[in-house]
This record gives sequence, structure tokens and C-alpha cells, in this order.
Amino acid sequence: MRTLILLMGGKSSRMGADKTRLELNGRPIIDDIIEKLSPYFPEIILSTNEPERYSRLGLAAIADDTPGQGPAGGLLSVMNAFPREQYQVAPCDTPFIDGATLARVFDLSKDSDAGIVFSKEGPQPLLSSYSIAARDAIERGISRGVFKIMACIEELRIRWISAADLGLDEDSWRRFVFNVNNPEDLEIARTMASDGGPG
Repeated sequence: MRTLILLMGGKSSRMGADKTRLELNGRPIIDDIIEKLSPYFPEIILSTNEPERYSRLGLAAIADDTPGQGPAGGLLSVMNAFPREQYQVAPCDTPFIDGATLARVFDLSKDSDAGIVFSKEGPQPLLSSYSIAARDAIERGISRGVFKIMACIEELRIRWISAADLGLDEDSWRRFVFNVNNPEDLEIARTMASDGGPG
């Protein structure tokens, strides 16, 4: 069974609002993401410091054990609460993510400690897959005051996963990794949703 950790984030200073409440085509982006991913990930766990806010989604929601440690702290808290051999991670602000591609990331990562999606822009640790060994490395890193996921896992066996590995052309890749960080991005997303193009 594939397990997904969905990083819910919170209020964004650049967006000026809670990303999880943003809508696209009149529907919350987060609802659409969960609908697209759930056929491929039977277990979806939310990483959020406000679990009660998402009770309507009917999913397990885990708060950070120690707030202020960023995504690394959120991942570790979920991993501690739900011990699994492997986890896939995704953020809540990627409206064009698709389940089949994310499941491919998970499957390509099975023989490594972490499967890290990357492009010419660099690694995408919040769209990557992590084993229990990565959990231990993240825990060690946080104990030393290291809160960047890539810095925590740099000595592990990493499977680097490219767009070509995922069968994505340039336009499909841009859609897959596109995330909404500010009001301008939201307008771009609305254009992309209406024309089906990469923006």
C-alpha cells in the first residue's frame, strides 16, 4: 500500500492567505488534489498544525511535535505517528499534480533510502519519496538543528528521478511541479486550468 504525506502548510506571507483555502474553478485546490491522488495512495495523512480544520476531509491529520521546524519537522511527526516502510510526499499548493506520476516516483524509489525528484532548477524534496532510513536521518538532522530535508539526507542512498524517468515532456513537467505561492501564481494557475497548457 502506498502512503502519502500531504503537507498542508498554513498562512503564506507571499499569498496573504491560507493556501489550503484557495480555489480553482470554484473548488478548493486541496479537494481536487486529494481526489486525484487517493486512487493511487489509499493512505493519505495530512501534516498540519491545525488538524481540527480539516476534519471535513475525513483523513488522519498530524500536528508537528515541535512547531517551527518546517517541512522536515512535519514529515518526522507524521512518520513517528504512522510508521511505514516508505512514504510519498506532496505539498498542498500544486494544483496540477497527478496521481499516476506521483505513484511512479514512489515505485522508482523502492530500492533506495530516498527518491528525489529533480530538474535543472534543482531537487524537489517536497515531491519526493522517503524510506524509514530517511526518517532516521531527518530525526538526527533536526536534533542537530538542521531543518533542510536535503541536508538531513545527503549521506543516504538517493535515487535521483528526472522528468524523463517519469515520462514527462517539458510542458508536462512544468505543470506537475507548478505551485501557487502568490496571487500572480494563482492567476497563472487559472489560465492553465482553462487552456490546459503549461502557462
